[in-house]
Amino acid sequence: MTLKLKPTNDLVFKKIFGTEKNIPILQSFVQDMLGFEIEIIKINNPYHIEDFINQESDKLNYTEVDILAETESGQLITIEMQLTNHKNFLERSLFYACKGYIKDYANQSKMANEYKFSSIKDTYSINIINFDLFGFNFPSLLNFEFKERQSNYPLAKTGMQTITLTYFSLKNKNPNNSRVSEWQRFFKGESLQNSSPEYIHSAKKLLDRLHLDKEEQRMAEILSKRQMIRQAEMEYATEQGLERGLEQGREEERSNNIKKLFDNGLSLEQISEFLEIPLDQVRTIVK
Repeated sequence: MTLKLKPTNDLVFKKIFGTEKNIPILQSFVQDMLGFEIEIIKINNPYHIEDFINQESDKLNYTEVDILAETESGQLITIEMQLTNHKNFLERSLFYACKGYIKDYANQSKMANEYKFSSIKDTYSINIINFDLFGFNFPSLLNFEFKERQSNYPLAKTGMQTITLTYFSLKNKNPNNSRVSEWQRFFKGESLQNSSPEYIHSAKKLLDRLHLDKEEQRMAEILSKRQMIRQAEMEYATEQGLERGLEQGREEERSNNIKKLFDNGLSLEQISEFLEIPLDQVRTIVK
């Protein structure tokens, strides 16, 4: 009996979004994540089953990025699928975004002038995650950019090539963006709404009609089983922690969420109103 494979499977995801003929679907997904139009002209690490076979022992456990694409103007787009959280995930995502940012440094074929730094282009790092990274109150799609602290002025407006970090959670809700919600449904293997954009329906048709040969099926099932094992291990560890101190865990989680909201710019009054917690209690936790 073969496993029903979801698009969150690394191999399935790469075969759908990492194939040159499917660039229009990849481009539509990226545009919905970033919130503006962008033209992808090539995939620098296209899907090849040989990559999974030749690096089986390493690749099935760890990979840098799943998709590495480039726009017409040389901007770099990296996409990673991460189903389970782990320590320092945020640092890791920034690390690989920075690696992409400096990848073409001093590349003469991409230099706009005689200066080596002119070859550096904007880098967009999109991370698809199947866990709550910032807190349950945050929307499913978050984009982080370089901005001036007081005025909120984007550094990109100065003409500087910058880095954007995007986190797309399949767990958090995003009621204000129907396209993002439909991408969530797609990646979770759920039925799409009739009103869903045509390109998401096209992605679903590709998934439903996806043909995997014997070797691809074997590799994909290995990936799915390892993903399920990792998820089960995390859930077991969580249950053990809750059994040792359920109430303490709840209080710590609530305190952490309040601190995250405050660190991300919400006032004490806004947090108190949003979470329906007394202002004095919020003030005590933040301090």
